[in-house]
Amino acid sequence: LMRAFRECLEADPAVASYLFAKRLEKVTEQQRQVARTFLDSVVECDTDKRLVENLEGLAGDSGAVERARRMLASLDKVNDKPSMILRKFGHVDTMTGRKIHARVPESARLGKELPRGVGMPMDLDTARPHRQRAEIRKACSRLIRHGTRADVVKQALLRILERCEAKGVGARFVFQDRAQLVFETREAHAQEMLELVDFEMKNVICLPKFVPMSARTGVGRTWADAKRNADDRVPGGNDSSI
Repeated sequence: LMRAFRECLEADPAVASYLFAKRLEKVTEQQRQVARTFLDSVVECDTDKRLVENLEGLAGDSGAVERARRMLASLDKVNDKPSMILRKFGHVDTMTGRKIHARVPESARLGKELPRGVGMPMDLDTARPHRQRAEIRKACSRLIRHGTRADVVKQALLRILERCEAKGVGARFVFQDRAQLVFETREAHAQEMLELVDFEMKNVICLPKFVPMSARTGVGRTWADAKRNADDRVPGGNDSSI
């Protein structure tokens, strides 16, 4: 995964290459789909031990099953840390360092002095107490991902506007749609604005292990045109339209 991030490769074939012990170019479409299902579960912290056994495409391949279990074991250690912090202190940290407070159920608290009723209510499946630990991990993952995305977009917007003013680029912020920022500028400034936005979106924060940020930028006379013309070399990035 780290190699895929650093070299801007797609994650699906990179994980499939590891799971099935194949060279990247030898990975089949079916194996990519298996890797995608596996990664979706990991991102959502839905890493129940039965995941590997039930994942269609791994069954019958003992080597792939063992590699998937090893990968899950290492990821579990990473995912456990923020959930322990939440249960003890009542908050999680985004990747920019901002604290998001959440209400931890009484039965899951590790800290006796946690403030009651402070922060966001946690969307937990209370009907299955035996799954509480997994549910808290999934909630933590959502808080960190969504909170970090909000931080990145807000910080990038502020830096873009500051640089526009400093460089004398006549640009106007139009609106934000989730992780998309839409700006308006004169045609003569379009290329300069495109490069400025692309740089700020990709460098607004430094991710651990030098993992690069991805961004897609596009120019057009309308928002729809800009989205169609967006640079799609790195799928899944933050979007900016001009």
